[in-house]
Amino acid sequence: MTLLENLEWNYSAQINSTGGKVNGLNLTSVFPCIPSAVHNFPSDLLSDHQRENGGILIHIFATVYIFGCLAHLCNRYFVPALESFTERMKIQPEVAGASFMAIGNSAPELFTSLIGVYVSEDDVGVGTVVGSAVFNILFVIGGCILVSPVVLQVEVYPIVRDASFYVISLIPLAIVCMDGKVDWYDALILVLLYGLYMVIIYNSRKIEEKFYCLFPFIVRSEAYKSEIQLPKVGDKAADIDVLKDDDKASEAVESPGEVTYPFYLPSNKVKKVMWIIGFPIIILFWITIPDASKPKKQKWFPFTFVMCMLYMGSFSYALVYFVTIIGFTFGIPDIVMGLVVIACGCNPDAIATILIAKHGKGRMSISNCMGANIFHILLSLGIPWLTRTLITHHGESVAILSGSIKFTILMLIGSVVSMILIFLISRWRLRWPAGCLLILAYICIMTFACLFEMNVFGSYNLPSCG
Repeated sequence: MTLLENLEWNYSAQINSTGGKVNGLNLTSVFPCIPSAVHNFPSDLLSDHQRENGGILIHIFATVYIFGCLAHLCNRYFVPALESFTERMKIQPEVAGASFMAIGNSAPELFTSLIGVYVSEDDVGVGTVVGSAVFNILFVIGGCILVSPVVLQVEVYPIVRDASFYVISLIPLAIVCMDGKVDWYDALILVLLYGLYMVIIYNSRKIEEKFYCLFPFIVRSEAYKSEIQLPKVGDKAADIDVLKDDDKASEAVESPGEVTYPFYLPSNKVKKVMWIIGFPIIILFWITIPDASKPKKQKWFPFTFVMCMLYMGSFSYALVYFVTIIGFTFGIPDIVMGLVVIACGCNPDAIATILIAKHGKGRMSISNCMGANIFHILLSLGIPWLTRTLITHHGESVAILSGSIKFTILMLIGSVVSMILIFLISRWRLRWPAGCLLILAYICIMTFACLFEMNVFGSYNLPSCG
C-alpha cells in the first residue's frame, strides 16, 4: 500500500470501531478528508466552473446513455451467448440459471465493482452492489406485486431457500464492513458460499421434496408447478429493450427486401426518438458482435462473449468515471452515487421483470430477483476482492472507507426478514398492500442510508477533500 492508502485504511478501520476517537484524539482533526476518487481518473475536459454552470448536464446525459448501452448489450447479445453455451454444454437448467444466466444479468454490477477496486479505489462498487440488492429485493419485487393482474400465490420453497441463503451471505459482508477491511480469506468465504449455493441449486429438486415432507402443512402451489417458465432475458419474447419496437421489430423475420433489426424504425414516437439517439451504438454492436440468438451465428458465441466482456468493461469504466464526476460536482459521496444512481441503472432486467409480472408471470419474477441478489453479494464483491488480495496485490487488504455502510446492510437483513413476515401474514398470497409496503421500505432504507453516508446522524465517514 502507498502511504496515503495506509492512512485511509487506518482511519477507516479505527473510525468504524471507535466512532472517530482513539485515546481521546479526534481522528478527523488528523485526517480531515479522503481524496476524491475523481483524481484517479483522467482529467475532465470541462473545468469546475463550466460543470457548475450547466456543463454537468453532458455528464448526466452520458451516464443515462451508458445505462441504455449496457442494458441493450446484455439483453441483445451477452445473455443469448451464455444461453448458447449452456445449451451446447448441456448444463442443468437450474445450475445454468444460477451461474451463467446470473452472470449475464449481473455483469454491470460485477464490472462496476472491479472498477471500484482497481481504478477508483473507493466504495462505489460496494455501494452499487448493496444498493442494487436493496433495489431488487424491495422495489422490483414490490413493483411486481403492484402491477400483477392477479393475486400472486408465491411458492414457498424457492423463496425460503433464496431468502435464507441471502441472509447467510449478508452476514459475512456485514462483518467485513464493520471490520473496515477485506482480507483474502474474507473474499474467499464469499466465493465459497456461492459454490455452496450452486450445490444447493443442483440438488434443489431433492431438497424441495424433503422440505415439503418436513413441513406437510405447507401447500404446494399447483399453479406454480404448471406455470410456463419465465422467458430468459435475452429471448426476443422477453426483451423489453427501449431501443427496439416490441410489437414488430423483435418479431421481424429476415427475408429479402424486408427491413429488419437494426434498421427497423419503431412506430412509437418515444421509441423512435430513443432509436435515433441510440442508433450509433446499435450499429456498432451489430457490426462487431455476432448475434448468438440467431441459429446461424450460435457457433460464434465465444467471440460474442469476448466482445461483450470488452464492451462492458469499457462502458463500466466510463460509467464510474462520469458518475464520480457528477458526485464530485454536487458534493455527493461516491458510495451514495453507487447506492442510488448506479444501482438503479445497472439493472438491465429490472424493467423487464416488472413488465413480465404485469403479464401474469409474477411468481417467477420474484424468484429471479431473489436469486440474482445472491450473485451480487457473493461474486460481484467476492471476485474483485479475491483477485486483488490474493493475486494482483498479494497480502494487502482492501479498505472499506465507509463507516456507515454496515447500517445499510443491517437494514437490508431486516428488510428480508420483514418481507418473509409479510409473506407469512398474507399466507403467501401477495396483494397490493404488500407491494406498497416493500416500495415504502425501499424509500426509507435508501433515505437513511444516504443520510448516514452524508454524516447527518454522526461522523461516520470522512468528507471528500475535493
